[in-house]
Amino acid sequence: MAKINFGAGIEDARGSFGGMTFSVNRYGAYIRRKVSPVQPTTPAQSLIRERLTGLSKRYGGTLTETQRRHWRELASTNPITDVFGETKILAANGLFCKVNMNRLQCGGSILDDAPADLDVGSIVSVSMESCDAGMSEVEINFSPACEASERLMYRFVPNVPASILFVKNRYRFAGYTELAQASPAILSWALLYPSVILTAGLYLFLHIYKYNAINGAVSSGVILRSEILPAP
Repeated sequence: MAKINFGAGIEDARGSFGGMTFSVNRYGAYIRRKVSPVQPTTPAQSLIRERLTGLSKRYGGTLTETQRRHWRELASTNPITDVFGETKILAANGLFCKVNMNRLQCGGSILDDAPADLDVGSIVSVSMESCDAGMSEVEINFSPACEASERLMYRFVPNVPASILFVKNRYRFAGYTELAQASPAILSWALLYPSVILTAGLYLFLHIYKYNAINGAVSSGVILRSEILPAP
């Protein structure tokens, strides 16, 4: 991996070119060799692809032009921030798929009519209170508590060696809490990944965010990294 210092009119670069991938971490910009991952064929991955395909077809073939116009209007008033920190307008069909993927992951139904807004609370502070070997769950404290229509959703990367800090492409959806979840919260992945047990000496990564069950919106979330301790 090589570090780089941009100049001469180029301030930043992301993505891949010529077999190399441009990225950035807390130490600055760097280049690494591009690795083409093997497409996973797990039931969970197959289900995600199936849902995305179905939602895309639904947007183009089932929704009325009025409904699509409302999604375009919602997208135009809720810009996203890309990897360069620049504001972009998400395509209406992309927003439709994003909102409804969130809803389907939490057991909700498909929302054909665009919601009035994409408001959702944020997580201001969070800490992991337990991360012990042999467990398939962890306990966290967080604030503020979820509103009546909100719950926590979380993704994880378990049992990571201490030397590995880049895990962005390895997160897996692990579950969600009850509505109006208050602190503390137990985050378990036993239902989706019953064979995954924490191993002492390795690390657990968690990406935790709030989800609004009314409009399907999610917050930007926070990432926790914790060493897995021997069982008490």
